[in-house]
Amino acid sequence: MNKFWADGGSAINAWLAINSPVSAEAMAKADWNTVTIDCQHGMIDLCQAMTMIQAVAATGKVTMCRIPWNDPTWIMKFLDAGALGIVCPMVNNRPETEAFVGACRYAPQGNRSWGPVRIPFANPPEYKDWANENIATLAMIETQEALDNLDDILSTPGLDAIYVGPSDLAISLGELPDAMARAPKVQAAIEQVLDKALKHDVIPAIHTGSGEMAKEYLGKGWRLTTIQNDICLMLRARLPHWRRHAAEGRLRYSDCAAARPRVAFVHVPLDSLFRTADFSRDPSAAAGELADQSKPQRALLDHADECGRVRLWLVR
Repeated sequence: MNKFWADGGSAINAWLAINSPVSAEAMAKADWNTVTIDCQHGMIDLCQAMTMIQAVAATGKVTMCRIPWNDPTWIMKFLDAGALGIVCPMVNNRPETEAFVGACRYAPQGNRSWGPVRIPFANPPEYKDWANENIATLAMIETQEALDNLDDILSTPGLDAIYVGPSDLAISLGELPDAMARAPKVQAAIEQVLDKALKHDVIPAIHTGSGEMAKEYLGKGWRLTTIQNDICLMLRARLPHWRRHAAEGRLRYSDCAAARPRVAFVHVPLDSLFRTADFSRDPSAAAGELADQSKPQRALLDHADECGRVRLWLVR
C-alpha cells in the first residue's frame, strides 16, 4: 500500500462487512485497488477475517483491516493473520496515535511482538524490515477532539495516512450521521483535514457515500476513497428492481426471469410468525389474497429463480 502511494497512486477501496470469504473473493475480483475488511462494525471476527484475507490475497489485491478498537492485541493479531494495513478507529490525540503506530511496527520503530503466522517469506526474519516499511497505518479522524489535535496526530512518526469517517465526525459536530457529508459544518471539517494532511505529507483517505462522491474527492486530492460497503452496494443494486416490481402486494410477474412461474412462495409476518402459502396458479392473484388479509405496508420482490419460482415478501 505504501509503495502504491509512493508511486503516486490513488485508490478506490472496497469495504467488506459481510462475514464470508466467498463474498470477499467476489468483491476483490471487481475493479478495486484495495480491499478493507471491517472488523469494527462489520459482522466479522478474527477467524473469519483470516479466511477473507486469504481469499482477497488470492486475487492480488491489497488487504487491510479496520480493527475493533485501538488495542495492540487486535492490531498484532490482524497483522499476524496477513493484513497489509490497519485502519484504526477513533484516534483523537498524539498519545493514541503513537500507541497505534507503535503496535504496527517492530523495534526500534515500535513494539510489535514477533510471531507472524501468515507471511510470504521463506526466511521469516526478512519480514521484519519489510513489515516496518510496508505495513500501512491509517488513523481515523472522527471527532471534534481529533480535529482539535490534528497537527499533533499528523506529525506522529510512522503514521502513513488518516481516514475520515464522515458519519461519526458529523455526530461529534452535532449533525446527523451522513456518509455523503452534506452538512456545511462537516464539509468544512473535511476540508480542514485534507489541507493539514497535505501540509504534513500524510495520505488523506475518506469514506464516501457514492461513486460520484468518491470521484469528486479524488479530484480534490484525496488518495484513497471507499464507496459505502458490500451490504449497501448490494441493497442499492436491488432497490430499483424492488421499486419497479413491488407495490402493495401486487406482483408484476410478467417482467420476471420466468414468464410463467410454476410456484410462488408468499411469506406474510403475522404476530412474529410467518405464514407460507404455495400457489400453482397466477401468483399475483395469490399475493393479492394474502395482501387483503394482512394489509402489508410494502412488498419486496425477489426475481424468479432458475426453477421458475417467485418469492414475495409482504412486510407489515
